[in-house]
Amino acid sequence: MVPALAALLYLGFLGAMGTAPHCAFAGRHESCDVADDKGSGGNMLLQLNAKNENLRTQDVGTPPPPTRELTPADWEAAVGKFFQIPARREGVQETLFAKAGAPPHKCGSPCVAHCISGQPREMTHMKGLWKSIKHRLFEQFSEEPIVFALLALGATTTSLSDTAAEGTAGYVRTPTMAVKDEDMRASLEYLGVDRAVLVREACTTGECLAKGLKLKCKASELGITALVDKKTGIYSNMCELQVSRFRDALELVREYEAEHNMKFDWVTRPRPDVYFTRPVTPAFSLDQNSVHVSPWAQCGYGGMDWFYALPRKHAQTVADFSQGASCSDYKGKPEIQANCNNCPGCECWMAAWMIAKNVSFTKLPWQWFTPKKFCGEPDCPHDWDVTHESIMGLDSRVANEPCKKSTTSNASNDSSMWCPMLLSTSTHWQIDDAQD
Repeated sequence: MVPALAALLYLGFLGAMGTAPHCAFAGRHESCDVADDKGSGGNMLLQLNAKNENLRTQDVGTPPPPTRELTPADWEAAVGKFFQIPARREGVQETLFAKAGAPPHKCGSPCVAHCISGQPREMTHMKGLWKSIKHRLFEQFSEEPIVFALLALGATTTSLSDTAAEGTAGYVRTPTMAVKDEDMRASLEYLGVDRAVLVREACTTGECLAKGLKLKCKASELGITALVDKKTGIYSNMCELQVSRFRDALELVREYEAEHNMKFDWVTRPRPDVYFTRPVTPAFSLDQNSVHVSPWAQCGYGGMDWFYALPRKHAQTVADFSQGASCSDYKGKPEIQANCNNCPGCECWMAAWMIAKNVSFTKLPWQWFTPKKFCGEPDCPHDWDVTHESIMGLDSRVANEPCKKSTTSNASNDSSMWCPMLLSTSTHWQIDDAQD
């Protein structure tokens, strides 16, 4: 992500929880005591010891993929409740949740899988946020989507001083506290999440996470001049951890497809804390050969990762970033260096990865959504009454720039809307069909 100030400048319309684990280091290993949540799935001791029993060493910040696939029996055991499963990978506790009373499989056309992934932040308690996701994203992007979630509920802390500059090894921009499973129930049920995995990771500090990063590069070799550790000259980025949550959500997509002998047409990834202030672009209007991302800021592709919609054929390639990204992806790509040397956030590395993998990506036609922390009243109210009018927008510009019914003729999507554009759409990376 770009620094908060850049994000605020980018968004012209923006307005003016659990117990954290106690962690201690012992040599190369870290012990974390997670408070007993009484049924929340948090009542386990995550301890990294000399035997490394079922947990990873602190040298691995990004969790590896699971070693065992989830089964229909796992999901049956989680219907309407939180069900902790045996460990499938070192250092990760997983709890499943499945929608109660789910009807037989049915997916609209196009068939869409929404994968909410990341840290929940305001998703734990803000009803207005839930309503914006359900009524302005899920119900507008396509008919009858399937909804998955991969939520990281553990704490993220740092021992660095308050004056530590971003770019310092172990820096955490927004520390978070641990969240209880039960604190997620209301949002999961309101959003109609079909299947969710709630994870807690042994690595909870910025320092621990930084030790295992692959994206730790000599800034001078890449030409990067910002967000660099001044003591070491190293530029590091936790983007691989962020994308690993989408990678793990995609596991749920593949399992669902295999279980129901079908294939999704689109996969989306909304950040859990992104507030949709207007209806999104309907899927049927998008190019099925391109990844569609949030319209980005000029510097560092800022905001590009807030929400993205992927043709199913590109989803795995994007997810593979979490394991395959390297410093070399940044090199030799003049437009990446031109846009990113002064503000090299996660979005820069995602853009470089897609270019390297010949994945075409383009801006969504409009962006009426933003992380909640950047948006206050009246644009992003804590709660609101759901009506046809309110779904079209409650923001401060709705009177002068309202959403209107789409002029696109499509019998199965005749209720779709068209909203004013904040930024023009432009394809960023075009490849020949033969390379696709």
